[in-house]
Amino acid sequence: MRRSPALSACLGSVLWLLSLGACEKSTTTAPDGATGNGPTTSDGTPTGKPVEKGSYADLAGRFERAAAQPGGAGKPELDGLTPQLVDAASKRLSELAIVHDVERGDKVAALWISAESGSPLGRLSESLRAGGDTRTVYDLGWMRDNPGRPAGYDPRANVLRLEHAVIQRGGDPDEPRLRHEQGRAEVWGLLRRGQPSPYHFRLLAGSGDDEVVHGDEVHARARDLVRELQGVQDLLISPDDAPVTQADLAAVLAAQKGGPALARPLTELELRFDRLAAAAVRGAADTAKLAPQLKQAQTRARAKNAAQLSAGPRGATALLQLDPVKGDPSAIAHALQIDLAESTGPEDPKNPALLKAQLTSSGKTIERHAAHFAAVVELLERITATPSGSERRTLFKALESVIEPVAEDAPAKAQAQAAYVKRFDEALKGPASIK
Repeated sequence: MRRSPALSACLGSVLWLLSLGACEKSTTTAPDGATGNGPTTSDGTPTGKPVEKGSYADLAGRFERAAAQPGGAGKPELDGLTPQLVDAASKRLSELAIVHDVERGDKVAALWISAESGSPLGRLSESLRAGGDTRTVYDLGWMRDNPGRPAGYDPRANVLRLEHAVIQRGGDPDEPRLRHEQGRAEVWGLLRRGQPSPYHFRLLAGSGDDEVVHGDEVHARARDLVRELQGVQDLLISPDDAPVTQADLAAVLAAQKGGPALARPLTELELRFDRLAAAAVRGAADTAKLAPQLKQAQTRARAKNAAQLSAGPRGATALLQLDPVKGDPSAIAHALQIDLAESTGPEDPKNPALLKAQLTSSGKTIERHAAHFAAVVELLERITATPSGSERRTLFKALESVIEPVAEDAPAKAQAQAAYVKRFDEALKGPASIK
């Protein structure tokens, strides 16, 4: 049955909103640290020191424990803690010279971080505001009303919600989850400025809510690789730093690939390796799913009126219905939403050409990332299979040579997974072998 243009536009708008909701739900996990167990190290791990009753750390910990109670059982406690935590957080931010505005109301309890240059967190807020008019907020009202859902970037509201860990760490803009969400917000900022990006798309399952892969997440995880590898190497400066066994690292990697998690708190080194492994493993899975779908979408887009067009966050959003990928045992039919930043709206006659150009750019970018993520996973497996601690340090150091993906204009052979592994092996031989 053919859909009318009005129905198609309505369907596109509904799926766009569903995709944004799914984006919030699919945000992986809350950041390490800020567990309510006391003060934390620079990496967010608990120090084991007791906290003062009524302090920010005490209230934030109680808030998180109440939010974690199943079935909303902690809601009454969350209601009581929210105003206290607003006051404690505002006091802590003031002590840190972080300029902010407090908003209170029946359903509102938020601390808005001012876009100013007087603090590192203020400068981050300033950058996001300039890049895409994104506001930064510690939104306790939202956390109270959405227990168990991690904070982060919300494209529908165009706000970046801070986790407790950011405040716990003294307003640290380098808190891992914050940096990840910043990467997502920057992709959306380009869209709002009318600048195209290969990450302006979302892959939706049939319901528009499940098994979603977002282009902005691919970008953010590629950046996570660089940051977390540097963090691991910072802890491996001397042979006495952060001792860890082969079995420990192998268990951390296996857990990210679906195996059982270690039945103990992770050390600082293990936490950083865990985040490095998460970026690589999840990035590899996402790009492996995306690559065949984007190829199919490029073929579909050649047909006349192949896409359903609707108003997007800027310009137009194209919706392409796809067939199940051959060989996929799930046999799920996906849909691809592509934001056309340079479009003037659904009726723009340039939309077909813009769609083809966007899909070509996205397809090439995802192919490059797929090879890169898969290569890093392969090399991490090789590192965790190495029993010698000193050899593992050497391997980690060599990993630096392949941690960033090749440039977009690199020759095709440099984009293959094997090329990254070859570059890694050359790095092991010494500086003279690296061209």
